[in-house]
Amino acid sequence: YNYIVSKLPAGEKCVFVAEIHRDEHHFVTTIENGIEVSKEIKVEMLEKYNLKVSGTHSPASGITPENIEESIRYHKIIGCENYIIPGTDLKTGRKLSNFIALVNEAIPVFEAEGMKLHFHNHFSEFQPNEDGRYAHYELEKKTKIN
Repeated sequence: YNYIVSKLPAGEKCVFVAEIHRDEHHFVTTIENGIEVSKEIKVEMLEKYNLKVSGTHSPASGITPENIEESIRYHKIIGCENYIIPGTDLKTGRKLSNFIALVNEAIPVFEAEGMKLHFHNHFSEFQPNEDGRYAHYELEKKTKIN
């Protein structure tokens, strides 16, 4: 998760980071492993340090039709408007096409909730995949993902 920590005095930043590392097993989404307590711990810690979640690194599986509602609910609980997919398997043309279709279905759902869907690209998206397609180029041309 990304946090805006600059408002904290230096000593409190260290305490906050220490608490994140101590409790990091609680900082996972319910979609990944069903830990319901994570929401309460997250909100409590954010309130304690007067912080706002600016975005999450969350799985592409969280935007599937069976999971998107829970993903949005969770992000609203933690006060986050930005769902960021930190990469996914786009090694073949079929996987890329399926992901593009999934993104195009998900974006209007996120927008209707006042949220944005993002993709955190890496080097591989700028290289041709196994079918010679460039994932970044196609995501940029065929979706409105941020």
